[in-house]
Amino acid sequence: MATWQDIRALRAAPPGRAGQGGARQKTFSAALQQAQELAAAADHSGYASKPILLFYALSQASRALCAVRLDENWVRSGHGLSVPDRGDELLDVRIKAAPASHDLYHGVAQAVEETPVRGEASLGELWAALPDLKDIPLPEEHWPRPLIARTAVALEEAPDLSSQATSERLLLLIDGLGDLSSAEDLQAKLQSFPTLSNGSPASYPTGVATGIMMNEEERNGVVYRRVILPIEMFPVVQLDVSGSRIQDHVDVFRSAAPGGVEDQKDLRWINPGVGSPSQVLGPLSSWWTVLFILSSVARYQPALWGKALDVDRSPIAIGLERVLDRAQEVLPHYVLASLRPE
Repeated sequence: MATWQDIRALRAAPPGRAGQGGARQKTFSAALQQAQELAAAADHSGYASKPILLFYALSQASRALCAVRLDENWVRSGHGLSVPDRGDELLDVRIKAAPASHDLYHGVAQAVEETPVRGEASLGELWAALPDLKDIPLPEEHWPRPLIARTAVALEEAPDLSSQATSERLLLLIDGLGDLSSAEDLQAKLQSFPTLSNGSPASYPTGVATGIMMNEEERNGVVYRRVILPIEMFPVVQLDVSGSRIQDHVDVFRSAAPGGVEDQKDLRWINPGVGSPSQVLGPLSSWWTVLFILSSVARYQPALWGKALDVDRSPIAIGLERVLDRAQEVLPHYVLASLRPE
């Protein structure tokens, strides 16, 4: 996992447009120095003030990122987000997209080619949708959680092992959908995941041997095998592919499951949609929204923040501590990955 020291090592030879010298390089170095010091302060602070320090560490690192990646309008001001109504329960606090000329949040999303949040989204749904927080429970689990696509299977109508041609269909083996009782139940759950909204449950002759739990059917001299695992045990989603090249299938797989699982090349995250209209956020966009809400509540509504952190009364107190600990752990990784050359 990357550290702030790894990021600091970039300052001797700044990447991208910050390497051109001048104002970009000065901003790059100064902003990263501030980001590292804010992160270090967060590491030694209590949870009452930690989200404020973490958010501004990410904010300053984002200014360095804009200096590296954006062709123009790289000097940014304003957040581009607001928290219009903080409410009485922390998980219900909503963030609102507030795009402005040259705001920092939308500059970061542009720099790393991530979709920014649109409309409004609650902290609960943003927390639930972030793969880094998948193992941190929420007292209300009605928000969809990320799924894992464990593998992708390219199908052939007439299998020919010597051919590189594949069909115009792709199968994803999905883990994390929870209880399912029917194909209709699976179809309904797919609607929470924008990248799978055009998918459909699949269990039909494939022409691909995938295990012993099969029945067979011969058609025109070709033996087809049908997966007979019940859908509640083994959810399989079919997606259309607009081409027959291997790369076409890879592209569809990555579009359906856009998040890479660290150190697991064959696994990818499928994130639920957030906001209105619903869209999938990337990791930097997601952490920006989560930390912006937490820091905003901690700054402007400290009583609500203190209530949420009360381990004797709050069901989310320990979860919040773990969220902030996880942020300290993963932010250097995402910042470094974004700053490095393509």
